[in-house]
Amino acid sequence: MILLGLSLGFSQKATATSNALGVASNYNVFTIGSFSESNTDVEGALAAGGSITFSNDGIGTSLTSSALTSLNGDAVVAGGNVSLTNGQVYDGSVVYEGTNTSNDTLLHGSYSKVTSTNSPINFSSAATSLKSLSTSLDALTTTGTPTISSKAITLTGTGSLEVFDLSGPTLASASSFTINAAAGATVVVNISGTSDALPSFQFYINGTSEEDVLYNFYQATTLTDNSTSVDGSILAPLANVTFGYLHVDGNVVANSVTGNAQFNDLLFQGNLSQQTVTHVPEPSNLVGLGLVALVSCCSYRQGKKVFGN
Repeated sequence: MILLGLSLGFSQKATATSNALGVASNYNVFTIGSFSESNTDVEGALAAGGSITFSNDGIGTSLTSSALTSLNGDAVVAGGNVSLTNGQVYDGSVVYEGTNTSNDTLLHGSYSKVTSTNSPINFSSAATSLKSLSTSLDALTTTGTPTISSKAITLTGTGSLEVFDLSGPTLASASSFTINAAAGATVVVNISGTSDALPSFQFYINGTSEEDVLYNFYQATTLTDNSTSVDGSILAPLANVTFGYLHVDGNVVANSVTGNAQFNDLLFQGNLSQQTVTHVPEPSNLVGLGLVALVSCCSYRQGKKVFGN
């Protein structure tokens, strides 16, 4: 049984699409563990359950007043130490649980030390919820099959929710990646493999937008991205992600992030609640996160083919 998007008790349909990634929804980058980058920027908000190390940085360049309100005014949240050096936070405050060795200029905010009890994020609960969400998305019924020509991957669909399965090795050898979908359609790409990679290729999205596309690396413990850009959001809660010099137009949810990527504040707005689900009560430990992702004890993977295997 799978339930997506239920916030309290029972529901006939999942809740607002803007909360599709739960507590991570409003963060441009959200890591369960550490974040370490340099010589780039995070246009939106940044949160890490571990330490944040960021040099020659810019943070919050695109944060609006309404976005900051939803974030309680915090542009950066660290569950460990924070070191923001030789850069600036354009809007919002920085909160941390460990030590602060930053020299970043905060234009409209302050540095504040918190404890695990008054931190704005319960990273332990968030980790459980995001991992469950990733598993549940993988269990969604596929709506189409990728086509490959000269290593160019094309995903085509006409519905309001399109779900595709793709193997990690197939993605790693691709020469380009194209999505053709209806205007406003949500596209979920479930990618298998424990060690995945995005090669040096270009994304092309036609019809829908990158804000409605989610790449779900549900098995990956390592993910290396050397593409020219990523058009869409990445959900990889088990993965230690290494980025080259590129930009990501969407959310990044990972175990950890290192590298030199620029993160553009084009947050995921897709609707993940359009397939029929069985309604069950929400576990108390996930109440308030805005999503539940449950998988029954049955083997839901039976009969589900991952394209490229």
